[in-house]
Amino acid sequence: MSKAANVKNIKAEPTEQPAAVQNDNVKPVIQHAVWLLKEGNAAKLGKQTQGGSVGYQVLSDVDRLGVYITLTANVGGTGYFSRELVPYTKVQDCLRHVKPGEPFSSKAFRQGLFTGRSSNDASFFAAVLHSLGLLKRAPETESQHIIAGAWDEWQQTMLSEAGQLIQITLPVPVTKPAQDAADGESLEPVETPKAAGKKRSKSPVPENAPAVDDAEPGNAHPE
Repeated sequence: MSKAANVKNIKAEPTEQPAAVQNDNVKPVIQHAVWLLKEGNAAKLGKQTQGGSVGYQVLSDVDRLGVYITLTANVGGTGYFSRELVPYTKVQDCLRHVKPGEPFSSKAFRQGLFTGRSSNDASFFAAVLHSLGLLKRAPETESQHIIAGAWDEWQQTMLSEAGQLIQITLPVPVTKPAQDAADGESLEPVETPKAAGKKRSKSPVPENAPAVDDAEPGNAHPE
């Protein structure tokens, strides 16, 4: 099974630059163990991008409690894209308002899924969902999509895959300084009670991790 450029089979531990070469342009990273359940290339949907494709991976946390989708390559193009791990539950929430058979555009993925600012993310992600059988072209408007397949069953099918345990590289979370407390008071964390019920997936992505955009030069227009 081929690996994307951001996947490395190395020990899971923070990686820092030696003090002699550290500078503001080098960001420390950390390795996270995940299950690689599926990877492939999805054909781009634009009429002007025939022959191009989008590399992707379907991942799971080590406990197999949730599924994540990430873009890994822009094959045949040079535009930017974000390599964020998108939880499948977020994708479901993003389209929860869409009725069966109702056409919608890729713009639906521009908000709520990515923290990066690449304009390619929405169209690239839609192409991946087409490849996975979760979307198909709207019959009357080829530039739009309709929901396809059984979404809940798809997630369970992915989690049942044998997969391969790999390490992925993610940025170290950015720690923001706490706001000054009132004189004489200290800031202490407030613990939120956990709701009883189904165990939730523990994301392999640190909560405050910055977005990781593809670094290859090129235009930032949808393809």
